Amino acid sequence: MINRTALLQVLNTLQDDVELQLETIAPFGFEVMDDTRFLDQDRISRIHLYSRAPAGRSVADAETKLSEWITQNCHLMSDVVGTPLSWVIGPGDPRRIGPPGGTMVHLKVFDAVTLPVTAPLLDAYSFYFALLPHLIASGQLYEYQKFALFPSSRRFVLQVSRTWPFLYPNAPWAGPSSCHLTAAGNQARRSPNTATRPEIPASAIEWEVLNKEVVPYAKNISASSTMGSGRRWKEILDFHSGDVVRTEVIGDAYIMAAERVRIAYRTFGVAVPAAKVDE
Repeated sequence: MINRTALLQVLNTLQDDVELQLETIAPFGFEVMDDTRFLDQDRISRIHLYSRAPAGRSVADAETKLSEWITQNCHLMSDVVGTPLSWVIGPGDPRRIGPPGGTMVHLKVFDAVTLPVTAPLLDAYSFYFALLPHLIASGQLYEYQKFALFPSSRRFVLQVSRTWPFLYPNAPWAGPSSCHLTAAGNQARRSPNTATRPEIPASAIEWEVLNKEVVPYAKNISASSTMGSGRRWKEILDFHSGDVVRTEVIGDAYIMAAERVRIAYRTFGVAVPAAKVDE
């Protein structure tokens, strides 16, 4: 069971720690759906931490110290997700910190050049998440590009489409049913013994769900009149690849969608919203 109040408190600790000073968020994505059943899962297989290093601090140094902090304080994260931790996974070799079958903690640290300290980290993530339909429709999303090869990429692309009705409620619905998502996303995960990412070709049903349901729905959102009028270029940080993507957006509906993401992250399952994440 996920304790989001405790989770935000732990993340505030990472920012307050004088040795770390890492602004950090840990979104699951389902927050915008406002369904507390997601919090009651018996086992959380993974949690992603996204951090921004202070200006002048190297990403490598920040990642090393964050990995060490998670290892030394694994009981705090275990209390948050309700299961023991098994691995800390960063850009380097995975670090085993507990028995197999527990939660894997994925780390991604950005520098202050890639992600300038001009707005909260949560704002950058919110715009990224809100524009996922557009990035899929245009073929620019990293996980979409890796769909053919990695089960984890397919799970991300397929499952994230379930959040779009909550972000763009006026867009024409053309998304996949939950049963299709279950059938399409039920492939191998990282090895519990080595934490390696398996390479397995996409199945016929996964391609069918992507091409006949997810992509058309993404294009409906991207091209729909509900997106408003007026075109502009926007630079978006792809939180999975770490690349900055320059993409053209239409209208301003994505701004309201990003606000929904931001508010949901701060409030879903939280007894008292943690002010730190929005300072």
